Formats: sequence, C-alpha cells, structure tokens
Amino acid sequence: MTFVCTLSSEDPLLAPVVSASDSRATLVYPIGYDDEDDSSYQLFVSFDRAPGGVVEYSFCITCTYSSGVVHDFWDSKVVANMISSSDRASIRALLLDATARLIENTNFPEVIMHSFAPGLPPKALAKYRRIAQLFRNQGYRVRETVRGGQCIWRFNREAAAARGRRARRRRGR
Repeated sequence: MTFVCTLSSEDPLLAPVVSASDSRATLVYPIGYDDEDDSSYQLFVSFDRAPGGVVEYSFCITCTYSSGVVHDFWDSKVVANMISSSDRASIRALLLDATARLIENTNFPEVIMHSFAPGLPPKALAKYRRIAQLFRNQGYRVRETVRGGQCIWRFNREAAAARGRRARRRRGR
C-alpha cells in the first residue's frame, strides 16, 4: 500500500461532503488514495449524539476499498505507519480548519472529546489540545481529565457565557 496525498497547500480548501441535523454535523474531505489498489481515503470530522445524549466530537481517517468496504483508522500509531509525516501535517491542518468551521457553525451547549488510545505521548496530545483551544476560542469552557490513561475533554458553552456575565457584573457593567 502506498498512500498518495491529494491535499496541497497551493489548492484552495476542498469542499467537503456535509451532513447536518439538530444533533449532528459531519464533514468528510477526500485526502488521498492508494496507488496500488485504488482505495480512497477521507478525513471524517463530526459532532454526533453519544449514549446519554451528550454531543461527542470525533475525527478519524476512513478508507473506502474498491470492494466498497469502509475501514476507520482511529489510532495515530496506525496512521503514522500509513501516511508520511509531511502528509499528516497537511491532514492535521485540514482537521483543525474543518473543526474550527464546525464549531463556528454549530451551537451545541456541551460537547465531549476523548483520545482514542490511552497513554498518548505528548506529541499526540498536542493535537487534541490544539482542538481544545479551538473550542476555547469560540467561548467554551474546557475541562481536561484523565481516566485509565485516556484523556477526556468536556467543552461547555453555557458555563463560559455565565462566567463572562458574572465577571461583567462584578466589574459593574
């Protein structure tokens, strides 16, 4: 298998396949193909309802094989073995941009995100923390916890808005 990235810094942002409803928003971008077996690869970025009704943010790379079978790649170690460092950087840039767009265009009061694998190295956690910063930039309060080595982030927009109102009241505005 040889992954061929179709993203380019010279190309404008790709138009994603979009799916949206009151409880879900999904963007899917074509990112490459396998030059040996014609499989295609996509970046999947989504808000969706998780058990318990909370909205969960997730992302992965999907591969659609020529047979029509789809395989999801969630583990960064697996992706690192398939895709070069420079191509992963391009995909990461697209992930961050797509995530920022989703956050800006949705209004979920609470969202959770968790790392796929426990015990991630600092470099892998940096990607998640950059995503958390995107939520902060849109007015969410961010709380990070660790359970069994797996990182979990909770983003709460209402709490951030209430905190801002309380601070303005204390200042007399």
